Amino acid sequence: YFSVPNKDLSGVASKVIVGWTYAYDIELPRTYFRRDARTVDTSAIVVINRYKFSMGLSGVCQFKLKPRGADQWINTAAVIDAQQYLANDVPLSNQSIITVPIHQRNNNFTMRVFSESPFPVSLTSMMWEGNYSPRYYRRA
Repeated sequence: YFSVPNKDLSGVASKVIVGWTYAYDIELPRTYFRRDARTVDTSAIVVINRYKFSMGLSGVCQFKLKPRGADQWINTAAVIDAQQYLANDVPLSNQSIITVPIHQRNNNFTMRVFSESPFPVSLTSMMWEGNYSPRYYRRA
């Protein structure tokens, strides 16, 4: 058990969260267009306009975008907005979608998902929107 000196938490024991902070850090692999389960087009031009992350029961999360030849850009996203949860309650949402703008070719950037929050981070899926150009090559 945990003890907090000079504090009586017996009245709010059901709302106390005890956690261990850890660095949640994922570097995402390069994104390619996939026609089916076996065919990945690595020679086409793919421009990523935005990533959409579906987050489960999560706290604050940061998205670090590093374009080639430019400074790193950090987008901090709170999974739940203010005025959307009860006061004196845990600010967690069951499901939310976070959109991160990119506007780069798929081989021109690296993306990391990062969090040091004591709340968990649950990344359930990722989608991308962009342009796919096969450069007039005929794909078999």
